[in-house]
Amino acid sequence: MSSKNDYFCPNLFRLFCGLMKKLIIISLVFLTTFNLFAQTVEKLDSLPDDSTKIIDLQEVVIEKALPQVINKFDRRVFPVSDIKKSGANTVLDLLRTLPGVVVDEDGNIRFKGATATVLVDEQPLDQVFGSVEVIPVEQIEKIELIDPAMRSGGAGRGGIINIVLKKAKIDGLSGLFSANASTLKFNKLDNYRAFANLNYKVKDWLFFVNSGYEYLSMWQQENSNISVDIDDYKSYQTKFFDGRANRRPIYNYLGAVYSPSEKTKFYITGHYLRWIFQRNITSNLSETDPVNQSVINKYLCTNSLSDKQINAGLYISYWHKIDTLDSYISIEGGYGVHSFDDISSNDYDFQYLNYQNIDSLYFNKSISTLPYKNLYIDAFYNKSISKTSRFNISYNLDGSFYDSASTRYFIFNNLSLPESQLNKNVLALHHTLSIRYGFEKGKWKIDAGVNFKLDQNRADFVRYKQNSQDTTLHVCKNYFRLLPSATIVFALNSDSEIKLSLAQTSESPYYSDLCDFVNKQNIYRWKTGNSALKIVDFYSTYIGYLLEKEKFNASFEYFFNFTNNESENLDIPVTSLIYLNRPENIATKAETGIDLSFLLLPNNNLNFQLSSSIFHTYFDLKKLMQFAQGNDLQLPQSYKRDFGYYVKFSTEYKLKTFYSTFYTTYYAKELTFEGCYNNAYLNSSLSIGNRFLNNRLAVSLGLRNFFADLFKHGSYSNSLGIVNDTQADGSNYKMLFNLSMQYKFNQGDRGTKDLQK
Repeated sequence: MSSKNDYFCPNLFRLFCGLMKKLIIISLVFLTTFNLFAQTVEKLDSLPDDSTKIIDLQEVVIEKALPQVINKFDRRVFPVSDIKKSGANTVLDLLRTLPGVVVDEDGNIRFKGATATVLVDEQPLDQVFGSVEVIPVEQIEKIELIDPAMRSGGAGRGGIINIVLKKAKIDGLSGLFSANASTLKFNKLDNYRAFANLNYKVKDWLFFVNSGYEYLSMWQQENSNISVDIDDYKSYQTKFFDGRANRRPIYNYLGAVYSPSEKTKFYITGHYLRWIFQRNITSNLSETDPVNQSVINKYLCTNSLSDKQINAGLYISYWHKIDTLDSYISIEGGYGVHSFDDISSNDYDFQYLNYQNIDSLYFNKSISTLPYKNLYIDAFYNKSISKTSRFNISYNLDGSFYDSASTRYFIFNNLSLPESQLNKNVLALHHTLSIRYGFEKGKWKIDAGVNFKLDQNRADFVRYKQNSQDTTLHVCKNYFRLLPSATIVFALNSDSEIKLSLAQTSESPYYSDLCDFVNKQNIYRWKTGNSALKIVDFYSTYIGYLLEKEKFNASFEYFFNFTNNESENLDIPVTSLIYLNRPENIATKAETGIDLSFLLLPNNNLNFQLSSSIFHTYFDLKKLMQFAQGNDLQLPQSYKRDFGYYVKFSTEYKLKTFYSTFYTTYYAKELTFEGCYNNAYLNSSLSIGNRFLNNRLAVSLGLRNFFADLFKHGSYSNSLGIVNDTQADGSNYKMLFNLSMQYKFNQGDRGTKDLQK
């Protein structure tokens, strides 16, 4: 008799149709609500438009109205008026007013329901500025919201935000300095950072330097109750975890921009980054027999980790507009040299081992060196065939190259063994060729294309066993996919549009995940790769609705994503204490959900933003059950469903030089494939500030996590016979006090507009 797992695809189809029916009804309700609300705020739009440019010609004042939005084929362009800029403390204040863009209390930017890629003048943000907050508001001309699905394909979620600056016209020096400090108890600084940006313009050249330093201190404590039921073995465990860590990144960028005309820009940037991470963990574990309550295993473990990373490289970019329509070419590339030096040690003090009362010490240490080089090239050509049609082609190469200096040494009770080594034949190359065609017809835009994707993995791993014998494991895997996608846009009117995207995307295994060698560096958590891993295909649907008004905007996005062989890292029990972590292509799941965002601007001094993500995940565990049966593990449930969501609300108030911002976010628990989740929690923050010295100096005070004690923090998991219930506490859940300052030297902009010739 067939199990209902055998009917996963029909059941999934019926589930999808049912969800679509419900979501269509919800969509109609939301669309109706949007339009009713838009009519309500229509009176605000009838007020005199404040989006003006004021040009002083002797004693004549000319007011030139800026368009609210300019629609181009793959983007929406939002000109930024002087009045909007005068009310913005940072560029984040401008971004949060755009439809579909959500900014949280950490400065993270989301667009169309996913993390946004931020560019400045078509260049990566980190190559031009060290942080999005320090982009000079006064020099912003417009902001473009770009749909990458209509540029080079993709699943439809997320997008590109391109911040276009005015062309610098006056030679001179300008700069910006900022500092931020946070504390938990006022007895020390737990986090702080400093940043400096200097710019010097001479004729068509602009030279810039960005330097920054950060220090972040963290701590976490956990109490876990663990129930074990594997292979007729039952036990009960209690574990206490205490971890302390700090992170210290330093980054420096030195570059130049050459702009002989509005049609041509050339960038060259060199960078040097150093990242230091240190961590110390103490954990106590006690395992008892649930029948006679006798102690089975008991130990104290001390772990220390020191990680140092260095990254130096060069970035070059060329952009040129070809004609008066929208034909242009862009070529960019980068070359970097990376170095990872890692030292990890574990000290175990055993009191009980397999029911025996003992006094035994165990020590191991791992020393790793991993230098490698990275090369990437991205070329894009957009040809406007006419005013209503265009063709584009792009190519992307991303490659990593390793050498024989990549070595890991394993020290066991003072005996040093070279555990693993890579030879010179190691590379990971990723090629993507995209070809697309699009056209406009009345209120319709249609774009379609295909991506040709080739991923290459080649490596020879030399592994040394404890008996001094060595073996070479060869990895040579190539993955090719032809990935179609299409986007259809219908403009309801000048203020709103509906967008549909359909796409197939894929992810291939990383070369290190293909090595079958079992690494037993951690005596209780072994790790291995899996040479049988396959490429993962995703099938995605995206439906979006966008409404843009002068005083109100809203966006609605529905997404559906399905895959039947996603790779999951399973913790496979070997004994009651030892786990083997190995990736397997067994995750079959369907995800569907809705992303919503609303923004209301009653006036230029006040705004309210509300956003939410509602998602439903459907897991079919047929492959996991087969895996569990083949390994004599406890069978999971046949199906798992998860309904989760989060809600974010923010409001900002500005009056002359004073400004204040309030954020609050609620995260519901979200289930994973193995039945794990973190408890629901609430984040909140408040900041107030003022600007001094003709707006050159901005000072703000902030308070974060002041609702943190309303919820218990922790996690729960139930996987393959191991049930773990953990309660947690840490610095991320404590009230944090913050002070930040920012000073603009000569307005801090690259145009240095206040300098005289």
